[in-house]
Amino acid sequence: MLAVPKKPLIACVDDDVSAREALEGFLKAFGFAPEIFSSAEEFLQSERLNETSCLITDLHLGGMSGLQLQSRLAASAPAFRHCYYGISRRPGSCASTERRRGLLSQ
Repeated sequence: MLAVPKKPLIACVDDDVSAREALEGFLKAFGFAPEIFSSAEEFLQSERLNETSCLITDLHLGGMSGLQLQSRLAASAPAFRHCYYGISRRPGSCASTERRRGLLSQ
C-alpha cells in the first residue's frame, strides 16, 4: 500500500481576526489544514514551528512585525528564506514597496 504524502503545514499570522478567518477558510477550501496565529510571538512559541513549510503573515502586526518575524526566521531557520509571503492591507503598500525594503529579496 502506498503511503499518503503528508500535507505541507502552512502557518498564517495576522492580528486581524477577520483576515485570519478568511485566509483559513480559503486555504481549507483548497485542501490545506493551516495553523493560525494572532501574533508573531505566538507563532514563534508554537510546538509546530519546525514543521512549518510555508509562512503567510501580515507585514504590519502589533508587537513584532511581519518583517521582523521574517528576519528572525531567516537568521535561525534558513528554510524559511524560500517560502515566505507577506500581506499588507495598508494603503499605498505593495510587494514592490516591500521588496525595496529588502523583504522579498532575502
